[in-house]
Amino acid sequence: MIPATTEDVTAAWMAETLGLPITAIDAEPIGVGVGLLGDLLRVRLDYDGSRPAEAPESVIVKLPTHAPANKAIGMALQFYEREVRFFQHVAPSAELRIPRAWHAAMDVEAGRFVLVLEDLSHLELADQVAGMTVDQAKRAVAAIARFHAQWWDTEALEALDWLPTSDHPITMQAATMYRDAWPAFVEKWGHVVPEGGLAVGERVRDVFDAMLVELARPPRTIVHTDFRLDNLFFGPDEVAVIDWQLTTRGGGAYDVAYLLAQSMSADLRRRHDEAVLRHWYDALGIASYGWEQAKEDYATGVLLCLVIPVNAGAEIDLGNERGEALVREITERAFTAALDVDWQRVLDRFA
Repeated sequence: MIPATTEDVTAAWMAETLGLPITAIDAEPIGVGVGLLGDLLRVRLDYDGSRPAEAPESVIVKLPTHAPANKAIGMALQFYEREVRFFQHVAPSAELRIPRAWHAAMDVEAGRFVLVLEDLSHLELADQVAGMTVDQAKRAVAAIARFHAQWWDTEALEALDWLPTSDHPITMQAATMYRDAWPAFVEKWGHVVPEGGLAVGERVRDVFDAMLVELARPPRTIVHTDFRLDNLFFGPDEVAVIDWQLTTRGGGAYDVAYLLAQSMSADLRRRHDEAVLRHWYDALGIASYGWEQAKEDYATGVLLCLVIPVNAGAEIDLGNERGEALVREITERAFTAALDVDWQRVLDRFA
């Protein structure tokens, strides 16, 4: 049985799902205002007698969001199906710290999906609203670079036919969503956009389809596509990456663009973005992929990332004050980053 809501996550369900002698649970919602497409519980587990060896003290249970509009977006773009399949088929061999999946299941027709994941609360979770440090950025891009390199233009990548490319019809829906969301975004959040940013957003809106097609061209890899500070955990010697709902096959530099454009303050990014991008490029270590191409792909990625504040600001139920603060920050940061790249030259290529 796959829970329909967080209320269906009971001790009996946990015991049956994990095959462990669980007698009671203590479940608390987490991530409110952080994840807009999923409902998360931290579930502490009590056992019959002593805890079995290797059994977890607590787990994270992830279900689709209870917010109807948000879930509709997740279903239309197959976000929930992608993440379950990712944990079933990619995560076990990934050269990246990803939480262990104790259970991953779905019933697509019923719209039910569930993940029971390793609890990473012993690691440091940073705050995207507060912003990212340069050290965090370099550690994060070095970690994802190794993962990108693992899948870079491989036959194994092309065999993942359930994982859409950036120009797949499923992914291309983002262009329609951007266009449809733009008027409401401007009405609600236009006052937050820096001067000149709305003109850039309109240009991006008009060529978004063509930009997604370019993002899908080789060389490509597995792209996290939601690579931001709220989805990263930091330990002394590791960076763990969560939330793989938006995963696609495309250009890896997009992840770097997304991270810097939306998780770092504008002033800090302006001083360090090229050094962080170079850190990713060096860690990637793909000789056939030139540095000038990486910079061009980064600039294109920064412009494509405008879809996030536009769609989130216009369509998604933000949940609470923290969710609104997050959209405010990513709107200001993303449009500032777009203005800082050579956006006219980049967009002229798609006109």
